[in-house]
Amino acid sequence: MGKLKKRTISFTLAFIMLMTMLVPLTALGETPTTYAINCVAHNITDGTAVGTVYIETDIDSYEGSAAFGEATENTSVTINAVANLGYEFVGWRKNVPSSPEATISTTPNYTFSATEGVWLYAIFQKIPETWTVTISGLYVCGADSNYKEEQKVEKGQAMTPVVFTANEGYYFPEDLEVQGADYGITVTRDSYTQVTISGTPTNYVNVGFAAKAKKKEEIPNQLYFEATGADTGNLCNLEIGVTYSVSGAATAEFTATESMYVLTNVAKGSLNVVRKTRNLNTGFDSDAYAYTVGKQETLPNCYSTNCTDANNNNGQIWHVSIEMEYQKEGDSFWTAGTGDHVIGLTPGTYFVRYKANS
Repeated sequence: MGKLKKRTISFTLAFIMLMTMLVPLTALGETPTTYAINCVAHNITDGTAVGTVYIETDIDSYEGSAAFGEATENTSVTINAVANLGYEFVGWRKNVPSSPEATISTTPNYTFSATEGVWLYAIFQKIPETWTVTISGLYVCGADSNYKEEQKVEKGQAMTPVVFTANEGYYFPEDLEVQGADYGITVTRDSYTQVTISGTPTNYVNVGFAAKAKKKEEIPNQLYFEATGADTGNLCNLEIGVTYSVSGAATAEFTATESMYVLTNVAKGSLNVVRKTRNLNTGFDSDAYAYTVGKQETLPNCYSTNCTDANNNNGQIWHVSIEMEYQKEGDSFWTAGTGDHVIGLTPGTYFVRYKANS
């Protein structure tokens, strides 16, 4: 019985040892799932190989104008694309190289997880040959000094039109001077405030021009005001053909046809005169020049004596100085005083006032 018990124990241990060894052997014998990772360099125009593709997987590295690799399921795969000279990378497309909707990445270096077999196309395109159009403008587009804009234009194609606007206080004259507008590029003056550059360049082009400062009219300080009545006067020494604006003591706007203009409804105060610009697109009105219009507030201290002869023509008004003038009611004119008193007057009502002056 003792020996039999010993064999039983030995057999049990051997069985346990056998089971322990068999488990890892079965796991090591399983075949892992792998997927084909296929990459091809593809010219967007004709499908030719114009670059090199690279594949890096857990199994190996692959490269060429077309590369065919393998990756274990759920492992990381990195692909990269390098364009030939004169070409540039556009994007990676999955399965359908002709479809932009198939794009999965627009960067040459792309990493993903292997979950299926896949064809990936590195899309390349030819780098367009270009002409450079450089445009420089002074006092335009809000710049304090020189403003520059540059545009690269594919050969044989039209540039995108560029609009330049003159700064506040500047304008583009009708005879705008332009430098370098050649080789298919034109500068069009659209208005006093806008210029457009356009065309199809046939060479490198460097265009330059400048807006012109608006001119301010000179202050009309050479004029003078000559009072002619209680509320009238002449604005004198005008320049024929020039437009003036008057405000303050009187209101008027007129273009002078002679050297004098009659103002009415003139009041005491400041007569402000502005010389108007002939063209608001190219100039500014002048600043106002003020002429003071006064008014005599003191009434003449006069008295009269009635006629004393049969002819009724020896009436008198006393204290009418040479600074004064008088008028009989109903008359249309005023008579200047010549001294201390006026004689030889007929019966009636007379008005006496201080004369207007300049």
